[in-house]
Amino acid sequence: MSFELAPVLADLEAVCGVPTPARGAGPDTVVTIPAAKAHAALERLKARHGFNVLVDLTCVDFLGFGAGTAHKSPAPEGARFKLVYRLMALDAASGLSNGRVALDAWV
Repeated sequence: MSFELAPVLADLEAVCGVPTPARGAGPDTVVTIPAAKAHAALERLKARHGFNVLVDLTCVDFLGFGAGTAHKSPAPEGARFKLVYRLMALDAASGLSNGRVALDAWV
């Protein structure tokens, strides 16, 4: 089974109500979503696209970036942390991955 990203992006945009920019390709695709919609987006990916494994959940702190530092912050105004959810659709029968994607949300 080959993984199609377009339906996943369309569903995420429907859940989030805003465009969900994606970067990267294949299993390295990262989609940015609003933090307030993270739970709904994760539920939709599990129910409709079979993303049943949370491979990794991490947070990046951008404290040393932005105003008063030598480094421009990649964070939107008022945000400091980026949550990153890495998901996989695992076929339990074969043990093979049917797709991978990462979601990130600024808080």
